[in-house]
Amino acid sequence: MPPDLTGRNTSTFVEVRSWLAIVISVLAAVFSGWQAWTTTLRPARIQGDLSYLVVWRFSSNNDGVVTDIALTPAFWLQNVGARPVVVQDLRMVLTPEDPPERILIFPVTSIPLAAIEASSEFNEYGRFGTGSPFRSFSLTSSQTWVSAYRFAGPSDSLRKLVGEVGVEVQVRTSDSPKWTNVLSDTLDFGKKPYHLQPMIGAAQSIPIYTHRWSLRTEE
Repeated sequence: MPPDLTGRNTSTFVEVRSWLAIVISVLAAVFSGWQAWTTTLRPARIQGDLSYLVVWRFSSNNDGVVTDIALTPAFWLQNVGARPVVVQDLRMVLTPEDPPERILIFPVTSIPLAAIEASSEFNEYGRFGTGSPFRSFSLTSSQTWVSAYRFAGPSDSLRKLVGEVGVEVQVRTSDSPKWTNVLSDTLDFGKKPYHLQPMIGAAQSIPIYTHRWSLRTEE
């Protein structure tokens, strides 16, 4: 009489089904943990990009004598983490090669975004001195902040910006009191920068493009 395999087959089926249930439960737990990490628990991380820097020169008497200078960089920052963060302060670090030096410039007052994005057409020069002081701001997950500020630094710093100059944007946040680099590139001011040439007219905007921006036309 052949052996009865029904009980053995039933037992094997039950074991396989139990193991499948365990595997599915583990995968579900892993997926839930991964989802919680990416959507809720992942620490804030700021990244950004700089396209160009506009050097504004003003002559209040329209006689070629420069009476005011404003540096207006075109850059954005984004929180690519899951948790929110407060940007308490930010600065730009310019590093000329000859002589080697670190020039720190900070946001001073807000300006119309058109003075950066459409500088060749902007003519409301009086608004450069009426903006509000820089203040901290928060970034939630995937939120982007676009700079609309004039920056200022040491009075003699502009004469040192010749040729290729390294540039970094650094921030201090609620997560870290130390300055943290969030983007870096190179600005090409040229060997004979326009901002050091004689000025004509009451106002002049000079765009200085980054190395990354200049590569966009290359294949």
